Amino acid sequence: MKIKEGKSLNQAASIFHKKPRTTNFFSMRDFIPEVPYSSEFYGLAFTMKKGDIGLTSTKKGTFIIELVERKEAEKEDFEQLSATLFVNIMMKKRNDYETCLSWLQKDQ
Repeated sequence: MKIKEGKSLNQAASIFHKKPRTTNFFSMRDFIPEVPYSSEFYGLAFTMKKGDIGLTSTKKGTFIIELVERKEAEKEDFEQLSATLFVNIMMKKRNDYETCLSWLQKDQ
């Protein structure tokens, strides 16, 4: 592979007449245009260290990923999302309980 020969990702791509694309920052929940959701792609992207280059295959082809920069999640965003998720889970559990209780009472 050309990258192993010391070429940059851009140099290796140009040899194969491909154009590297840069994404904005993304999370596990985000959609990346032209990349189908793939646990292999996201799994690789989120386990890489800055400067790492990795290879993964998806339904749409093979991707070479270079991690240029990582941005940590905002603590406030995480806490807000965590609280919202907790409330949603509790509401669903309560609704499930009430549905089950109602169903049991109908059979008596």
